[in-house]
Amino acid sequence: MKKFYRYILLFPLVFCFVATVWAFDSSDSFVVKRIQIVGNRGLSTGTVLNYLPISVGDEYTDQKSSEIIEALYKSGFFTNVTLGRQGNTLVISVAERATIASVKVLGNSDIKQDDMKNALKQAGLTTGNIYSRAELDSFKQQIQAQYFAMGYYAAKVNVDVQNLPRDRVAITVRITTGKIAKVESISFVGNHAFSSHTLRNQMFITTPRLWSCITKGDQYSRPKLDASLEKITSFYMNHGYIRFHVVSSNVTLSPDHRSVGITITVSEGAQYHFGGYQFSGNTILSLDQLNKLGTFKNGSIFSREQVEKTDKAITLALGDRGYGFANVEPIPSINEKEKSVSINFNITPGNKVYVRRIIFHGNTVTADYVLRNAMQQMEGGLLSLRKVEESVRKLKLLGFFTNVNVQTVPVPGTNNQVDLVYNVTEAAAGQAMVSVGWGTLGWQFGAGITQPNFLGTGKTVGVNFTTSGYQTTYSINYYNPYYTLNGIGRGITLFYTKTSPDNLNLSGSYAFDTYGGNVYYNIPVSLNNTITLGYGLAHIHLRTFGCSTSDAASGKCTPTSTEVNDFVNKYGNDFNEFTLNSGWQYLGLDRAIFPTKGLSNTISGEVSAPVFSDTLRYYKVGSSTNYFLPLNQEHTYILELNGDLGYGNGYGSTQGLPFFLNYYAGGLAQGLVRGFETNTLGPRDSNNEPIGGNVLVNGGVNFIFPNPISPDNLRTSIFVDAGNVYQTESNLFSFGPGSIRASAGLAVQWRSPMGPIDLSLGMPLNKKHGDETEPFQFTMGTSF
Repeated sequence: MKKFYRYILLFPLVFCFVATVWAFDSSDSFVVKRIQIVGNRGLSTGTVLNYLPISVGDEYTDQKSSEIIEALYKSGFFTNVTLGRQGNTLVISVAERATIASVKVLGNSDIKQDDMKNALKQAGLTTGNIYSRAELDSFKQQIQAQYFAMGYYAAKVNVDVQNLPRDRVAITVRITTGKIAKVESISFVGNHAFSSHTLRNQMFITTPRLWSCITKGDQYSRPKLDASLEKITSFYMNHGYIRFHVVSSNVTLSPDHRSVGITITVSEGAQYHFGGYQFSGNTILSLDQLNKLGTFKNGSIFSREQVEKTDKAITLALGDRGYGFANVEPIPSINEKEKSVSINFNITPGNKVYVRRIIFHGNTVTADYVLRNAMQQMEGGLLSLRKVEESVRKLKLLGFFTNVNVQTVPVPGTNNQVDLVYNVTEAAAGQAMVSVGWGTLGWQFGAGITQPNFLGTGKTVGVNFTTSGYQTTYSINYYNPYYTLNGIGRGITLFYTKTSPDNLNLSGSYAFDTYGGNVYYNIPVSLNNTITLGYGLAHIHLRTFGCSTSDAASGKCTPTSTEVNDFVNKYGNDFNEFTLNSGWQYLGLDRAIFPTKGLSNTISGEVSAPVFSDTLRYYKVGSSTNYFLPLNQEHTYILELNGDLGYGNGYGSTQGLPFFLNYYAGGLAQGLVRGFETNTLGPRDSNNEPIGGNVLVNGGVNFIFPNPISPDNLRTSIFVDAGNVYQTESNLFSFGPGSIRASAGLAVQWRSPMGPIDLSLGMPLNKKHGDETEPFQFTMGTSF
C-alpha cells in the first residue's frame, strides 16, 4: 500500500516530464553555445549547472533532452522542468520545491525529545531542508506506529503545512495520544507444567489490580509484553524446560481501542535434569577449586541461571588471579533418552593482565587521593576483578557520590595491560541548611553548615543547631579519615545539649543540661572491620521542678517522681564525667543509602572513669545489627533483619544506671517498636510515667518491596517489630520473654529534598493493659 501511495505521488512528476519532452521541438539538434537557467530563486545558477549532463559546446539531441530532465528531477530540488531554445541558447525553466522554514511538534508526551529530533532529522524534516510531502507522510506513520507500540491505540497524528513567502513552508505536527489501552485479559494456551496464574505472576504486564493506578502494570505496551515473554522463557529455562519457546503472542484490540486481550501460546517440551559437568581448556584452577565453584548437583532440575552463576564464579576466580579477560564458555550436551543436560565449561584464560593506571572522571570537587584511598586494586598489580568490584563498593560507601561505575580499557599496543577508569557522579556539596520537621518525637527546627566532603578533602566539618520539644543541641564536629598514613581517622565533637524529657512521654518534672566534648579514633583492621577508641569529657546539671500537692491534684503540674527525688538526694545535681569509649564495626553493605545486600554489625562500650569526686560510675554496652538479603536477582525484593541489644549498670558507689541514661522503647525512636507510642514501653515511675530501663532488647523483620514512584529515593516495606526495655535493679518491671511487645504494619522511607522522612502505619499484636498505642507515626526533617 505504501509503494502504491508513492507511485500516486510520482504520477504528476512523470506527467510533467512527458509533457515537457513533447513540448520541446527536439527534431533540430544543435550545438549549445549558451545555457540559461530561468526560475531559480533559492538555488544559484552554478548549482543548477552542476546537475546538468550537458555543457556549452556539447550537441543537444533527443537523448540529451531526456537526460537533462531526468537529472534535474533526480536532484529533488524541482517540481517542474521545461526545456526551450533561443537560437543556440538552451533555456531551462525550473520551478523549485519549497524549503522548510520551521517544524513544530505539539502534544508529544511519551517519546523522548532527543528521539523525536532524531526521527525528524532522519526523515529530512529539519529547517533548511527541501520539503517533501512523501517524507512528511512517512514520518507521520512512523510516529503513529510508535505510539501504537506504547499502547496508545487511540493516538492520532495530524500534520499541517503552511505556505510562506519565498517558497518556504512551516510544518506543524499535532499529536493527540488519548489513553493507553488497558490489559483486559491474559490467557495461555499449551501450558501444562505451570498454571496460567503462575505464569501471569512472572510477567511485568498485568491485568487491572487494586494498585494498578500506581504501578501502571495494566497499561499495554509492546516492549513491556516482550520483556514479559522473555521473563516467562527464563522461568521455564530455570525449571528444566530447555526446549520451551513462545509460539505466538496475539493481541486483540477492543472496538473502542481502550483495552486489549493477550493470548500467549507456548510449547513447553519435556523437563530436563543436570547430567553432570566437566572442565576443559587451560583451566588454571585445580579440579577441586573448580568443583567448589559449581552451583548445581547431578540429578537436580536443570537451571540456566545456575549455569550462568557457575560461569560467573569461574570467571571471577580467574580474574582474581590476574586473568582479567578470561573466557568461560558453557557447552551443553543433551541426552534426549535420559532427558539430561551435561555442561562442559571450556576455559580460555588468556594472558595475565596488569593494571597500568587508575583514572577518575567526574570528581570535580573531590580530590583524587580521596578516591584512591578507597581503592582495593592497586596500580602496577595484577588485575583482580573482585578487588575492582570492591573498590566500587567502597566508593559508594563514602556517601560522596550518587553513582559509580568502572570501565576496563585495554592499553593500546599491549595484550596484558589495562587502565581502570572510574566514573563518578558527585552528590550535592554540603551547604548552609535550614530544616523544619514534625513527627511523633515532636517539632524540630535545625540550622547549620555541614560539609561531609570539605573542599573535596574527604574530611567532615560541621557547625549545627537543632531544637525540638524534647531537646536542643548545639554542636561542632570535625572528622579526618586520613589522620595517619595507615588509614586511622580521628574525630572531634564539641556539644551543648538541653533536654526536657517531660515533653516526650517520659518521667516528668525534671530536665538536664549537658556540655562537653569527645575525641575518637577509627582504626581499620581489615577490609570491612574497624575498631573505634575514644574518650570524652562532659558536665551534667540535673534540674527538678517543684509541684505543690494542690497543683498536682488539680492537674496543673506533675510532681517530681520518687525515683528522681531519691536519685538527687543521694547523688546531687551536678556531675563531671570522663568516659572511655570503644567499639567494633563490621560494614559489609553494598552501599550507604538504601542497601540491598550485606551485613552491618556494631558493638560498642562506654564506661565512666572515676576521675572526679562527683563522677557517676556506670558502664553501657550495646550491639546493633542489620542484615539485607535480596530475594531476587534484580534486588527489588529484599528481606531486612535488624536487632539491638543494650545493657547498662552502675558500679562502685553508684547503684544502677543513672535514670537519665536509660534505654527506651516504642515508636520510631530508640528501641524501635512501631505502633506503640514513642518511648512508652517498659518500666514506669511513681507517677506512672515511662522511666526506661537499663536493658534493651528489640528486633524486627522488614520485607522490602519495589515501588514505581522513585526506587532510588523511596523505600516501602512490610514490617514486624518486637522488643521492650527492662529494669534489673528494682521491681518496677518484670524481666521475662512474656513482656515482649510486638507490632506489624507498613513503612515508607523517603529521602526527600527536605531531608529524610519516615512514616509507619503499625498495629500492636499483643497490646497489654496500660499500653499506649499510636498507629500512624512519622518523622520529618534533617537530623544534624
